[in-house]
Order: sequence, then C-alpha cells, then structure tokens
Amino acid sequence: MRSEAHDEIAAHLCLEAVLPAFEELTLVSEAARSLIARWKCAIEFGVRNDGGATICFDDGAISVTSGRNSASALSLLFLSPRHLVNQFSGRGLGVPMLKRGFLRLTSLVRFQRLGKIFEEEVERQPRLLLSVAIAAIRSLSEHDEEVREILRYAPAGMAELSVPTSDLFGWVELKDGRVDSGRGRAPRAADVAIEFRNEEIALAALRGELDELAATGSGDLRVRGLVPLAEIVGVVAERVNRYLPRPSRI
Repeated sequence: MRSEAHDEIAAHLCLEAVLPAFEELTLVSEAARSLIARWKCAIEFGVRNDGGATICFDDGAISVTSGRNSASALSLLFLSPRHLVNQFSGRGLGVPMLKRGFLRLTSLVRFQRLGKIFEEEVERQPRLLLSVAIAAIRSLSEHDEEVREILRYAPAGMAELSVPTSDLFGWVELKDGRVDSGRGRAPRAADVAIEFRNEEIALAALRGELDELAATGSGDLRVRGLVPLAEIVGVVAERVNRYLPRPSRI
C-alpha cells in the first residue's frame, strides 16, 4: 500500500474513531470532568483538501460531529493526512496551523490538557478503547479496500461486544458489505455475543494482546452465536492497530 494511502486511512481513523471517543472521557476521568465544567467551546479539525471533524464542549458535555464547522471558536488546519496523524501520535511534526481563534489561546491550552488526559486514560480504560475500536471498524469498512474485500464474503448480522460485569457494551452490524456500529447495547437481538470476563481481559483483547484460544478455554472470553461473524469482526479489528498511532493523543 502506498504510504499516502496509509496516512489517509489513519487520518480518517483519528477523526472518525479516536476523536469521538472523547465523548466518553468524562465517564472515566474526574480530571476531565473538572477541566471542562462550565466550558463552552467548539474546535474544528480540518485537513487541507480533505475532510474534518468538530468537537464541542457545552457545560461538561462533549460531542463530536463529522465535518468542519465555520462557527467554531478554534479552527486547526493540518496540511496533509500525515500532519494530522503526527499530531495524534505525538510523533514527527504535528503542530497544526491556527486558522481561527488567535484570541482563544487559553481554550487551546485547555484542550491540549484534555488531550493529555485522554492519552493517559485510553490505554487503561476499556470504555475508551471499545469506543475507538467499534468506530474504527466502521471507518475501515469505508476507507480500506482490503477490509471491503473481507466484508464482501462476510455473513450479515449483529455482533455485540461486552464486559457484563461492568455494564459495558458496544455493537457492530454487517449488512450488504457495509458496517454500522455504536456504543451501548445492540439495538436488536445480537447474532453473536462476544463477552469478556472483566475489564482486564477486555483491555488485553482490545490492545491485541490476548491469547484468544487460552482465554476461550479458561472462560475469560465467551463467544455465543454466529461464530464466523465474530471471526470477521476480530480480523477487521486487528487491522486497526496497523493504522492507528499509539498512544492516540492530540
């Protein structure tokens, strides 16, 4: 694969999977809750000649939308997909150009502090990693030709991933070669349920560090239902680490 294509896919994952996981950050971090309390601000991420995303803070709530927002207080421009990926990974030259918001530098500093909190939490909070993973699977289905080829022969159905002991759920649906996904319980009865015994097992699996055969034998990992669908979800999920910078930060 050309490096340019790799960077483009990685940039999509940063905007479509990593950034939206910030919506979950206040659920796991008191420091994040304190930092954004009573804060109203919108920050636009844009890649030159390509797409973007906007993250909004509203009195303790965080929401992320696709696309740019001309009404945002801060506008960060990246000159290329690699420029954006460098910013998220903390590698190479990643400082964005500030198109708008020169008088809102305190907000930029606050957001950078929030990014540091996310960087610290994402590797130890299964809620954040699961959010990134399920959104990344959907993003890869749209931007990665090899994933589209894999999905062409995949069985249709709904897969639910969960840590029942922590009331943590996410879902992925494959239908007609397309993928939809979301946080929380599956919107209908799942065709396959993928359950992790606890958060530590889930973290290992989401990091790609779990011996799945041993985990299945010990009961740390349970798969019930349409097993071929679970295998496809696992194959696509493994490709996420090929593109996403770790740690994912901004």
